[in-house]
Amino acid sequence: MKPITSVISLMTATLLVSGCNDSDSKMVMACETALKERLLAPSLYKRIEIDERKMPVDHESYEARLVKNGQRDPSFTDDPSFTDEKIKDRLRRFDKGLSTPVLLAVFIRYDSPNIYGTPIRYHAACAYLDDPEVHSEPKQYNVEVNGKTDDEWRESKEARY
Repeated sequence: MKPITSVISLMTATLLVSGCNDSDSKMVMACETALKERLLAPSLYKRIEIDERKMPVDHESYEARLVKNGQRDPSFTDDPSFTDEKIKDRLRRFDKGLSTPVLLAVFIRYDSPNIYGTPIRYHAACAYLDDPEVHSEPKQYNVEVNGKTDDEWRESKEARY
């Protein structure tokens, strides 16, 4: 009876991580996990291609992301006192070259069934601001998939129904 339990446990673990490889970065794993949560049939997700990039951030992009993060729930910024003054301070540090944030981006091409069960090829774009000022890393709840974090996606889904 014990070998059957081991086999079932192994099969369950394999299903949970299907699509993710051991060599995937934390960003790819966070992105795919968040993406699968949004699919009609996550177990039928099939990765076709992944393109991962690190892109430098300019002043305007950095400011826009800081403002957007500041407007979100404070838990997204890891700092409940995230204020306009802190945004200005981070921008001053950025302009002086004391802080070098990078935008981590993952572009995924994948197959997943539509509501009729027909496999369709889709594309998703994930983004995460890797900011040395914030001691955080990409997680399924804080990466943006197609422009929305996990909470933002849930709120938009609730608003539709």
